[in-house]
Amino acid sequence: MKKKIAIIVSCVLAVLVVLAGVLTYLAFNPKTTISIAHTPKTSDKYYEFITMSWQNILPVTKSWNENFDKYHKWNEDVMNDLSNNYVSPTDVKANVEIKDGKTIITYSGKATGKESGITTDYKKELILDYAFSRNIEINRVP
Repeated sequence: MKKKIAIIVSCVLAVLVVLAGVLTYLAFNPKTTISIAHTPKTSDKYYEFITMSWQNILPVTKSWNENFDKYHKWNEDVMNDLSNNYVSPTDVKANVEIKDGKTIITYSGKATGKESGITTDYKKELILDYAFSRNIEINRVP
Protein backbone atom coordinates (compact mmCIF):
# COMPACT_ATOMS: atom_id res chain seq x y z
CA MET A 1 0.00 0.00 0.00
CA LYS A 2 2.81 2.43 0.87
CA LYS A 3 4.47 1.63 -2.44
CA LYS A 4 1.29 2.58 -4.38
CA ILE A 5 1.00 5.86 -2.48
CA ALA A 6 4.66 6.63 -3.14
CA ILE A 7 4.18 5.97 -6.88
CA ILE A 8 1.06 8.16 -7.02
CA VAL A 9 2.78 10.98 -5.11
CA SER A 10 5.81 10.68 -7.40
CA CYS A 11 3.62 10.86 -10.52
CA VAL A 12 1.73 13.90 -9.20
CA LEU A 13 5.02 15.64 -8.36
CA ALA A 14 6.43 14.84 -11.82
CA VAL A 15 3.33 16.32 -13.49
CA LEU A 16 3.59 19.45 -11.33
CA VAL A 17 7.28 19.91 -12.17
CA VAL A 18 6.58 19.56 -15.92
CA LEU A 19 3.64 21.96 -15.67
CA ALA A 20 5.74 24.51 -13.77
CA GLY A 21 8.43 24.25 -16.46
CA VAL A 22 5.92 24.78 -19.28
CA LEU A 23 4.31 27.76 -17.53
CA THR A 24 7.71 29.35 -16.87
CA TYR A 25 8.72 28.88 -20.51
CA LEU A 26 5.46 30.49 -21.69
CA ALA A 27 5.88 33.46 -19.35
CA PHE A 28 9.37 34.16 -20.73
CA ASN A 29 8.56 33.37 -24.38
CA PRO A 30 5.20 34.74 -25.47
CA LYS A 31 4.40 34.39 -29.16
CA THR A 32 5.38 37.81 -30.44
CA THR A 33 4.15 39.16 -33.78
CA ILE A 34 5.89 42.12 -35.36
CA SER A 35 4.25 43.77 -38.34
CA ILE A 36 6.00 46.25 -40.58
CA ALA A 37 3.47 48.43 -42.39
CA HIS A 38 3.95 51.65 -44.37
CA THR A 39 2.47 54.92 -45.48
CA PRO A 40 0.71 54.86 -48.89
CA LYS A 41 3.17 53.96 -51.67
CA THR A 42 1.70 56.69 -53.85
CA SER A 43 3.18 59.34 -51.58
CA ASP A 44 6.71 60.73 -51.90
CA LYS A 45 6.78 60.74 -48.10
CA TYR A 46 7.14 57.02 -47.62
CA TYR A 47 8.14 55.38 -44.38
CA GLU A 48 7.58 52.05 -42.76
CA PHE A 49 6.44 51.61 -39.19
CA ILE A 50 6.52 48.76 -36.72
CA THR A 51 3.73 47.37 -34.60
CA MET A 52 4.24 44.62 -32.05
CA SER A 53 1.76 42.36 -30.32
CA TRP A 54 1.93 39.16 -28.33
CA GLN A 55 -0.25 36.25 -27.41
CA ASN A 56 0.16 34.45 -24.15
CA ILE A 57 -2.07 32.61 -21.75
CA LEU A 58 -0.02 33.96 -18.85
CA PRO A 59 1.13 37.42 -17.83
CA VAL A 60 4.52 38.21 -19.33
CA THR A 61 7.57 38.71 -17.15
CA LYS A 62 8.49 42.07 -15.66
CA SER A 63 11.63 42.34 -17.83
CA TRP A 64 9.61 41.59 -20.99
CA ASN A 65 7.08 44.25 -20.05
CA GLU A 66 9.78 46.85 -19.25
CA ASN A 67 11.50 46.24 -22.59
CA PHE A 68 8.19 46.41 -24.44
CA ASP A 69 7.41 49.75 -22.77
CA LYS A 70 10.88 51.05 -23.74
CA TYR A 71 10.34 49.92 -27.37
CA HIS A 72 6.83 51.44 -27.46
CA LYS A 73 7.97 54.87 -26.20
CA TRP A 74 10.97 54.93 -28.55
CA ASN A 75 8.88 53.81 -31.55
CA GLU A 76 6.26 56.47 -30.81
CA ASP A 77 9.01 59.13 -30.69
CA VAL A 78 10.40 58.00 -34.08
CA MET A 79 6.93 58.06 -35.66
CA ASN A 80 6.28 61.55 -34.30
CA ASP A 81 9.69 62.67 -35.59
CA LEU A 82 9.05 61.31 -39.10
CA SER A 83 5.51 62.64 -39.37
CA ASN A 84 6.19 66.10 -37.89
CA ASN A 85 9.75 67.01 -38.93
CA TYR A 86 10.15 65.56 -42.43
CA VAL A 87 8.51 66.14 -45.80
CA SER A 88 8.62 64.66 -49.31
CA PRO A 89 10.80 63.13 -50.58
CA THR A 90 11.33 60.77 -47.66
CA ASP A 91 12.02 57.04 -47.90
CA VAL A 92 12.68 55.28 -44.57
CA LYS A 93 12.59 51.50 -44.06
CA ALA A 94 12.10 49.58 -40.80
CA ASN A 95 13.87 46.44 -39.69
CA VAL A 96 13.73 44.18 -36.63
CA GLU A 97 16.08 41.37 -35.78
CA ILE A 98 16.85 39.15 -32.83
CA LYS A 99 20.60 38.63 -32.59
CA ASP A 100 22.80 37.36 -29.75
CA GLY A 101 19.98 37.63 -27.22
CA LYS A 102 19.16 41.22 -28.20
CA THR A 103 16.33 42.84 -30.12
CA ILE A 104 17.60 45.37 -32.67
CA ILE A 105 15.06 47.76 -34.17
CA THR A 106 16.20 50.10 -36.93
CA TYR A 107 14.69 52.85 -39.06
CA SER A 108 16.97 53.98 -41.88
CA GLY A 109 16.86 55.69 -45.24
CA LYS A 110 16.68 59.21 -46.67
CA ALA A 111 14.56 61.99 -45.21
CA THR A 112 13.99 65.60 -46.17
CA GLY A 113 13.91 68.08 -43.31
CA LYS A 114 10.75 70.14 -43.05
CA GLU A 115 12.54 73.37 -42.20
CA SER A 116 15.79 72.93 -44.14
CA GLY A 117 14.46 71.20 -47.25
CA ILE A 118 17.69 69.18 -47.30
CA THR A 119 17.59 65.42 -47.82
CA THR A 120 19.92 63.57 -45.47
CA ASP A 121 20.54 60.06 -44.19
CA TYR A 122 18.07 59.09 -41.49
CA LYS A 123 18.92 56.40 -38.97
CA LYS A 124 17.42 55.59 -35.60
CA GLU A 125 18.32 52.38 -33.81
CA LEU A 126 17.19 50.82 -30.58
CA ILE A 127 19.13 47.89 -29.13
CA LEU A 128 17.41 46.12 -26.27
CA ASP A 129 19.48 43.73 -24.19
CA TYR A 130 16.54 41.40 -24.39
CA ALA A 131 15.22 39.05 -27.07
CA PHE A 132 11.46 39.54 -27.04
CA SER A 133 10.87 35.92 -27.87
CA ARG A 134 12.26 32.89 -29.59
CA ASN A 135 8.73 32.55 -30.98
CA ILE A 136 8.93 35.75 -33.01
CA GLU A 137 7.10 36.23 -36.28
CA ILE A 138 7.77 39.22 -38.55
CA ASN A 139 5.12 40.15 -41.14
CA ARG A 140 5.62 42.75 -43.84
CA VAL A 141 2.34 44.33 -44.90
CA PRO A 142 2.23 44.54 -48.72
